[in-house]
Amino acid sequence: MTHLDTTNAATAFLLTLPRPVAREDAVARCCAHLMTEHDQTRDNASILALQAYAELEAVNRTAWIDLDASTASLLVIRQSGGPIHALTLGDLLRLKATAEREIKVAPSTTH
Repeated sequence: MTHLDTTNAATAFLLTLPRPVAREDAVARCCAHLMTEHDQTRDNASILALQAYAELEAVNRTAWIDLDASTASLLVIRQSGGPIHALTLGDLLRLKATAEREIKVAPSTTH
């Protein structure tokens, strides 16, 4: 189970946002906050915002990324009492491309 670091500027900011908030909006707003209030570069602020968002998303989940078993080209996901999943870099890129196609085709639900 994930322990949230509420002293982390990105996590603390994301916790102030009203629920529900779309991932893209939350990350963009957090990124802007980190750049403006904490003098972060855009690239660093983006990574920090995404890391914080991922930590919040992982709260109360019983699955996690096994960093010790993962490499630069293999992502290993473990589940409490469940099977181990392994995704290659190629698998991840295909999943990303599929998700992007689905998002472009799906009708907007944010209006």
